[in-house]
Amino acid sequence: MVDFLGWLNFALLLGLASLMPLKMLAADQRAIRQFFKTAGRVHPWIGCLLIASGLLHGFLALGGLRPHTGLVLVTVVTLNGAVAWL
Repeated sequence: MVDFLGWLNFALLLGLASLMPLKMLAADQRAIRQFFKTAGRVHPWIGCLLIASGLLHGFLALGGLRPHTGLVLVTVVTLNGAVAWL
């Protein structure tokens, strides 16, 4: 389960981070604009899923929430999401 959550977190983070570069490359194509409209609506929810699965992954891997690099990453992603939501 821990390995699956680690790869899931990696895939979610890669997917969220790749939206902006892809959007810049394909800004003038109409069909792709619809995809980005939908992606923009689900982006915050996928970010919340990333935070929750990251915390669960760290909890299961270490047996509790202890300071480690994953917790720093989750904190940065959470703060980034909180600032963006304001």
